[in-house]
Amino acid sequence: MKEELTTAMHSEFTVTEVTEMKHKAFALFKMISLGYTQAEALEQMELSADQVRPHLAAYNKSATKQVVFE
Repeated sequence: MKEELTTAMHSEFTVTEVTEMKHKAFALFKMISLGYTQAEALEQMELSADQVRPHLAAYNKSATKQVVFE
């Protein structure tokens, strides 16, 4: 039987804009912890420092390797 996704089912896969930005910021910080420069990571992720900076403390609280972000 083929089921189509209902609107309610789709909502399970959506996140708020704030959560989406947090996910992108965490990915960027992980890139930096793996050796990318801040400028390289920002460019590749197409983000600005102002967009990701609010999420730095949460990342560092959960990460094993702290990230310094200027």
